[in-house]
Amino acid sequence: MKAFTNKSVCALVAICLLTACAQKEGPVEPPVVEEETVVEAAPVVSLPPAEKTQETPVTKPVSAPVEPTVTAPAKTTNYTAEELMEKLKKWEQNLKTFSADFNQVSSYDGVEINRSQGRLYYDLANQLLRWEVLTKTNEIDQVGISNKKDIVILDETLQPVTTLSWKEWQKGQANQALFDIGNYADLSAKHNVRVSQQDGQQAVLEFTSKQEGENYILSITLSKKDFFPIAIAITSDDMLTVTELVSSRKNEPLEMDLFGGFFK
Repeated sequence: MKAFTNKSVCALVAICLLTACAQKEGPVEPPVVEEETVVEAAPVVSLPPAEKTQETPVTKPVSAPVEPTVTAPAKTTNYTAEELMEKLKKWEQNLKTFSADFNQVSSYDGVEINRSQGRLYYDLANQLLRWEVLTKTNEIDQVGISNKKDIVILDETLQPVTTLSWKEWQKGQANQALFDIGNYADLSAKHNVRVSQQDGQQAVLEFTSKQEGENYILSITLSKKDFFPIAIAITSDDMLTVTELVSSRKNEPLEMDLFGGFFK
């Protein structure tokens, strides 16, 4: 009887404890579940396709075909004989010294009979002239030095060989006018002068003697760059001698040793 009572008491105490705990904690509420906010998507509005704007085509200006530039030919100035002689006489007034290389060809009835080459030096202030004949290898073959009164002839070693009268020696020369450079006033006084031909680069003066019995024709070719002789030709009967002046040097200093001190 005693054991049963103890068990009952224990059971009653346990029930009371459970009841008290339940009252102390209060009713247990179920957990609140948050509702998700659903955002409705805006309805998709389909727009009508944009109308294509017709672009006005740009018309490029049509360029006229470019024609090549044609340069007009330089105007050729033709001079009278009087005008050309005036230009030569100006050289006579202004020319102090002159030197050039020359090539000379003589032909008879169209057949070449002689060819020579050389150098020419002229001191007009002192009336001194040096004339050299060269070999084909440009070595001195003969030299003449003159004061326009006498001429001293030198050999290839530059030793004097003989002295002659200038006028007598000049008569034997095929082209005497070669030694009259700078003496144009006198030349025109003794000749009739005309222009035989000319173009844009050159003009040819033709001289015929005013003296009866002298039937030669002297031709002087002038460059139109400076109106100085570049060629001298003389025709007598069937003989023609043409002397071409090459590398003319005007008013450049000349060594006095060129003239050997023969004429002072």
